[in-house]
Amino acid sequence: MSVYEPDMMRKLLSALELKDLQNKFESNWKNAVKKCVESWTGHDECMTNSQPKRQYKWEAEIVEYINYISDKTQIRSAKALAWPCLNFKIPILGPHFVPPSYLHALR
Repeated sequence: MSVYEPDMMRKLLSALELKDLQNKFESNWKNAVKKCVESWTGHDECMTNSQPKRQYKWEAEIVEYINYISDKTQIRSAKALAWPCLNFKIPILGPHFVPPSYLHALR
């Protein structure tokens, strides 16, 4: 089981990008998460309980992380001689993700 802290993961993966692309990476990540949450909630901005929205946001962050890993390991060509390798600084988490505990949230 892996405790998944969305903000820390996004910042870590952003730091691995080129300096010029870090802000664009973060904004693209946040927009993808927002779009995912909106599609799940049916664009209902008047949710009476904020708990489901937080849960959706956390799950959307995991989906974006998995998409990132998938994109980095995807074979781009049928003629590729080798599988793409991930940077050794990218943490491999999963397959079971656990939300941060109360103590994690206090930090």
